[in-house]
Amino acid sequence: EEAIPAVLEAEAFKKWYSDASLVPDFMPHNEYVVFIDDFHIQPAHRARVLEQVRRFLTQNVRPGDRVMVATSDPSLHIRQSFTDQSPLLAAALNQIEKLPARGMETHNSRKTALRALFALQEEDVREGEPCAPNIVTPVESYAQDVRDGVRRAIASLTLLVNSLAGISGRKALLHVSD
Repeated sequence: EEAIPAVLEAEAFKKWYSDASLVPDFMPHNEYVVFIDDFHIQPAHRARVLEQVRRFLTQNVRPGDRVMVATSDPSLHIRQSFTDQSPLLAAALNQIEKLPARGMETHNSRKTALRALFALQEEDVREGEPCAPNIVTPVESYAQDVRDGVRRAIASLTLLVNSLAGISGRKALLHVSD
């Protein structure tokens, strides 16, 4: 019986694993989880990234493997529970493509914070105080918003990973975000 290597380099693993003749009969099937952080991904990037996810799944999922698709936008949503049916996965990814991407919210929040910072600086310069303490307020507000968004994404990811603990077999998580 062929032993499963304990540690494999990424390229060696891909070659070993992608060649069906090298996969031992006793090797368990994989459970893939595609986690799309839709709250942080830019709309302009999402279509390209989802196409890369489709290509990854086509090239790496073997017969018997199952895939789950989940999004965080901003809370966890299971878009497709574990399945080995390609049409269901394609439908889930197509559905995600049609959802509003929320990544621009962070971008717009950053722009708003910078505008407020520059407006405060101009006002402070007019009043003879080029770097007053109030200049930090919009930056702190933006930083808090970003921190909250990251914490929500981590909470969703933690919930998802913890729920996978009860499922036997190999699991691989593909985290998709900007």
